[in-house]
Amino acid sequence: MKIPFHTILGPTLRKHFKAHDAFCRIPIFKPAGAWYVIVVALAGIFFSIFDIIRVIRDGPTLPPSSLRPRLKSGAVVSPATERDLKLMGSTLTLEYHTLLLLGVLTGHPVFLMPWLFMQGLIILLECVIFFLRLACSGICMDRRTLVAVILTPIHWVIVSCYFKSKISRCDL
Repeated sequence: MKIPFHTILGPTLRKHFKAHDAFCRIPIFKPAGAWYVIVVALAGIFFSIFDIIRVIRDGPTLPPSSLRPRLKSGAVVSPATERDLKLMGSTLTLEYHTLLLLGVLTGHPVFLMPWLFMQGLIILLECVIFFLRLACSGICMDRRTLVAVILTPIHWVIVSCYFKSKISRCDL
């Protein structure tokens, strides 16, 4: 079965197929396979459901403890809008983690692509934010943020190696 957008993704993936294969042979990424991807998917599903329930339970606006820090000039968006955006983001996260789990359980690598795309986008945006903060105010990171910054690219590489192991040259 051809992957979606095979006319766009196929040449790019084919061009870097051997380099990605060599990268996936690094010992930290090699032993991780389907079980690791299942754990990542189940953890994402659990946290997404927990987050959706918490946001719905809190009512029409998020409680002050859940609100993101505001800029000095005032609120960026209204609390109701922030709650709605949080709910939409959590629902989207639930969807692509469910697709990740479905892709592993059925063996169809196509279902891994939404997770890979969204996490790749998140990694890209986090890099942009990091360099903007570095240019504006220097490096100041919270320990919780540092753990997420380290684990997110590692998860992405492991899932992309699993994705690569499931596709064949004819899928591209």
